[in-house]
Amino acid sequence: MGVDFAGDIVEVGDAVTDGRSATGSMIDPVDRVGPGGLMGEMWHGGLAEYCRVPTHHLVALPADVGYDAAACLPVAYGTAVRMMHTIGEVKRGDKVLILGASGGVGTCCVQLASWRARK
Repeated sequence: MGVDFAGDIVEVGDAVTDGRSATGSMIDPVDRVGPGGLMGEMWHGGLAEYCRVPTHHLVALPADVGYDAAACLPVAYGTAVRMMHTIGEVKRGDKVLILGASGGVGTCCVQLASWRARK
């Protein structure tokens, strides 16, 4: 729980030296630097008013992207892109069966399949 989240940085620790302190940030929950795992599964995630996030998980948001849209990107869309394009190599003209299209990943798969049909 708490894998999908975005928000404002309200405090930066003294040890932060990489300049990542953007006000609006999306959290990439996959730990690509440390021991691996997923924020919200392996350690506390975004189900609290405040949480501590290592800077390598932060992705600065453009001013026109809201927190609700940003929070759905890493897990739902990231999983759908990997399934359909990286692994499945779905291309225009392919027929795609999406089971469970009412959830986040399934909904993203429907949108990506529709986009691919037009491209």
